[in-house]
Amino acid sequence: MYKSWIMMINWLLFAVLPIFAQNPLIFIVRVDDILCRNTTILPRSIKPFETMVESKGAKVTWAVIPHRLVEEANRNGLLRQELLQSMQKGHEISQHGYNHICPVCGSSNHEMYCSSRKITISYAEQETLLGRGSEILLDSLNLVPASFVPPGHSADQTTYTLLADKNFHVLSTTTTTKSFIRPGLYNLSPHGEFTWALKADTYDAKLAQVLHDIRNRGDVDGYYCLLLHDYFIRQGYENGIVIRWVGEMLDSLNTTYGSNIQYLTLSQAALHFTNLSHLTNSPQMDRGTFILHQNYPNPFNNRTTIIYELLRPDFVELILYNAVGQQLDVLYSGSQSAGVHRFPFHSYGLASGIYFYQIRMGDEIRTRRCLLSR
Repeated sequence: MYKSWIMMINWLLFAVLPIFAQNPLIFIVRVDDILCRNTTILPRSIKPFETMVESKGAKVTWAVIPHRLVEEANRNGLLRQELLQSMQKGHEISQHGYNHICPVCGSSNHEMYCSSRKITISYAEQETLLGRGSEILLDSLNLVPASFVPPGHSADQTTYTLLADKNFHVLSTTTTTKSFIRPGLYNLSPHGEFTWALKADTYDAKLAQVLHDIRNRGDVDGYYCLLLHDYFIRQGYENGIVIRWVGEMLDSLNTTYGSNIQYLTLSQAALHFTNLSHLTNSPQMDRGTFILHQNYPNPFNNRTTIIYELLRPDFVELILYNAVGQQLDVLYSGSQSAGVHRFPFHSYGLASGIYFYQIRMGDEIRTRRCLLSR
């Protein structure tokens, strides 16, 4: 069957031009609003899209609205189970606000900053929203997220300060990209959303547009973050049109870039870039062979999570001390793989007060303080 002229141009760009050397490209697939409140596009599942992405060698960062996990449509536990399985397979969950509803004007297209009325939401109120969302993710998924996606990309300096204070290390919003906007808080902006309400009559044109955009902006930035949204990624939307479209796009990228493309999550990409010599200006993101984050929540009552990132596989010891430096317990001792690790800590039998937890890996030691408040 004769190809349209748009697809012919696409073929020329991504089949003939690969004879020329391609610059390395980090590619991020980010899907927002998991799972949105639409209950008519079925199945309400991330699995079909995830399976397709995995078959192409890619990973997904799911921007999850925490409140969705406790809403009526998801109380059957299927969303929780799918997200738990997704994390086990190396995909990432990023916190996407709390409920995606502005506390000032009630709009559902922003939350941390009222972009409709240009009103800053106070630090205390944003802290409450952030904390509620984080508690749901911890209770439902045993997850302390490292990355944050502001609902509607509406955020301000108060938001950035709060996220840094609460030990989020990666942000993805439409501001200065590949930079620390606060010490320890690194931003990777999304590049484009091409599949919103995608239809058959725009399929070819949108595919040509995204491949052109990746070739140009990806070469400039050294990475490309493709933005998508639920419910369009569901199998039930237009008979899985977005799943097919993304699959065809990834096939083109794999053919064009070959071994020069690397598929990473948001947090993995941030770690990659902040380990480059000209971007090592954050003490939180580039220190030796592992990174020890602040536990969350902190202060805590009975339960908290200790988070650390290993830049290589090695033997690890996690040790607990009291306020005067006496060793209380070896919480973990053993070999672990490279990547982000989350250790749930239960304070059974401990009195309120200050404690220290320490990671030892080879000759390197990192220590942080935490506060138990009953």
